[in-house]
Amino acid sequence: MNGKFLITIVKLMSTVDDKRKTAIFSTKKLAVAFLFVVSVAGANSQTNNEHSLRPSDGYAYSDGWLYSCENDNNHYSFYRVRLSDLKKEIIARNVPYTEHFVVDINRLFFSDEGLYRRRFDNNNNIPLKRVVTNVGNIIDNVILFNNRLYYTQPIDNTDSRKAVYNICSINTDGTGDKKLTGRYYESFCIYKGMIFARNGNTTEIDKLNNNGSLIDNYGEIGRGYFDVYNDCIYYLEIDYNKEISLLYKIDINTKNKQLIKGYPFTILNPIISNNHLVFNTKKQQVMNQNTNASIGFFGDICSINLESGELKRIYTEQLCSLFYVYNDIVYCTEFVERESDILEFQINIDGTDKKRVELFR
Repeated sequence: MNGKFLITIVKLMSTVDDKRKTAIFSTKKLAVAFLFVVSVAGANSQTNNEHSLRPSDGYAYSDGWLYSCENDNNHYSFYRVRLSDLKKEIIARNVPYTEHFVVDINRLFFSDEGLYRRRFDNNNNIPLKRVVTNVGNIIDNVILFNNRLYYTQPIDNTDSRKAVYNICSINTDGTGDKKLTGRYYESFCIYKGMIFARNGNTTEIDKLNNNGSLIDNYGEIGRGYFDVYNDCIYYLEIDYNKEISLLYKIDINTKNKQLIKGYPFTILNPIISNNHLVFNTKKQQVMNQNTNASIGFFGDICSINLESGELKRIYTEQLCSLFYVYNDIVYCTEFVERESDILEFQINIDGTDKKRVELFR
């Protein structure tokens, strides 16, 4: 990014939107995606058998590359960075801004009032499904599994505030589009070939097969973060007024529910990786003075062991916001108050060898 911009820090009110995509979206619209890298101890390679497939929420990983849709001279382009050597490439120019996309070898699938396919070596966006309503971009939560795209689409698309979402799927060539559910599911992930979806009315978690048939139910979990990992549903209950976070897990085989531990702070931007829940705490909100838009919610970078509940503070020297984790690497934005700027760094798990890196700049 060329030049500086004015940044102010705003103390957070008692109620905030803790969704990771809110912070990321604001940051991307300002074209300031800056990050540092932290290693998480005890990391092993992930497989889809132990970790769920989840929607991208702005970033996607494939075969050693991290992908993102970024501002490119007043237009948007898809970038990718090879994490081993930080090599950066533009794979698609002049695309609509979107956080909902997946990558498969040399193909990009993304949503913008419909679903589109684009090859890295071709400038054409191939429509798979075209949907235009006054709700705007109504294709959300895109996941690629077994050469089919799974996504959510509103049943009632006349008013975005009353939108009720179906889970649907379509082949990657645009054929075989079908609605899988008639119930209101606001979010879902895919684990071991099964769909785990939260009912938007009851907050209950249902397990569905890939045709949408109901297999099992795990009760109410509230409206906070959830994920499926190592045969357990992990979810958070957060009291924003008291700033208390409770971490639970439900065994998907026995349905045994367990409170892992409670923590005296608000957990933001949680991501599960290698038996840890990685997140940033809520301390302060960083605002762009020029636009008065939120850059994100910043605090300490921490991790929680999913078995013991042990808390580890990874990085606390500057205000940080987490936005992506893969295997033993944690990606964050860091606000440096003395420089009135957001800078990107790389740092070891013990806090040593801190150095500047450049990814999506």
